[in-house]
Amino acid sequence: MSICCQELFTLPSLKSLKLIAGKEGLHRNIRWVYAAEVIEDVTELTQWLYGGELVIITGIGIRNEETIFLELIEKIYEKNLAGLIVFIGPYIGEIPISVIERANKLNIPLFALPWEVPLVEVTQDICTHLVHREKQYNDVEQFLQQILFFEREGSKSLEEQAARIGFDFDQSHRVVVIKLDNLSSFIRDNQIKESTILPLKKQIRQIIEEYSMDTYKGFSLFLNDAMFMLVNGEIFNKQMLRETLSLLQEKIQQKIGLTTSVGIGTKYSQLSQYKKSMEEARQALKISNQKKLKNQIVFYEEMGIFSLLWEVKNLDVLRKIHKNMLFPLYEYDKINETHLIDTLEKFLDNGRSMHTTAKQLFIHRNTLKYRLEKIEQLTGYSLNNQEDCFHFQLAYYIHDFLNK
Repeated sequence: MSICCQELFTLPSLKSLKLIAGKEGLHRNIRWVYAAEVIEDVTELTQWLYGGELVIITGIGIRNEETIFLELIEKIYEKNLAGLIVFIGPYIGEIPISVIERANKLNIPLFALPWEVPLVEVTQDICTHLVHREKQYNDVEQFLQQILFFEREGSKSLEEQAARIGFDFDQSHRVVVIKLDNLSSFIRDNQIKESTILPLKKQIRQIIEEYSMDTYKGFSLFLNDAMFMLVNGEIFNKQMLRETLSLLQEKIQQKIGLTTSVGIGTKYSQLSQYKKSMEEARQALKISNQKKLKNQIVFYEEMGIFSLLWEVKNLDVLRKIHKNMLFPLYEYDKINETHLIDTLEKFLDNGRSMHTTAKQLFIHRNTLKYRLEKIEQLTGYSLNNQEDCFHFQLAYYIHDFLNK
């Protein structure tokens, strides 16, 4: 549950709010409000804050404005708080230049409010907005669960719910799945308690909102170790989406220490097709995972032969192709403890270059030549024939696909 500092300007009680410093930090998320009417010790003031709080001060009790102000700005930065609102009036006449400069350097949003604005109205407005945002999250999650995991097209209640959360039926969307790599190991290795897993996921969601706020509409759902996002395909072209997701990967790793892999489904315009886009995104992730790739961004439509294989509904057809091409090699390797399967795969991956393959396998060129001749003898196919080599390559793709 959070809003960004930029949204403060939209609240009724904050019409007279002025940004004094930290414009580059307006994307910072507000998790809750902490009003400190009396400040005697900044360290004591902030020791119970955990990150994301917006601090509001009236100035009562401040003896040395500049020193306390600077210390407070530093603590806000250290504790990753959202920002600072200062009431300008009898206790604080103006904000020192040194404080403004420091807030700008640290990208800490620093706001000023006239003394006449009731503090209680400010806190009430912000907290109400936060609670409303939490309800929006719940509505969005319910909506996404229905369209991604259930068949509900044409449901009047679903259409009403979509209108309520601001979903545009007239524009195409695609599903993005952000998977947290090795989450179980991360939790175990860092001795993370069960009670802190949910806040961890909320922090990841905040990062996503924070670093894609200009175009991200907030249609996301967290399930287990993955976040499912419904992204507007008209706003995000592929290049923009790739750049935004790459930034998110960088920030999640930087702030939390987790790498993420991203699968992206095809763009569709019908509500009934979003489930297919989600399945495509998950499929892209499975192939990436099968190849032991981490921290990758994979578009389903760029998967080439794998996306074609996924459209084949009769898997027995694929199993038959795989068996016809490679079964003799599996059998020979098993009986003779040889490495023909691996040799052929490397040979094909290296564009049939004997020099590169021999070097990669740490074997003599003549040894490789013997193995390739044995492969031709066992299978009846020629490695000098382009079509035969394609069939071999297809068989390896099928193997990867069936064992994803």
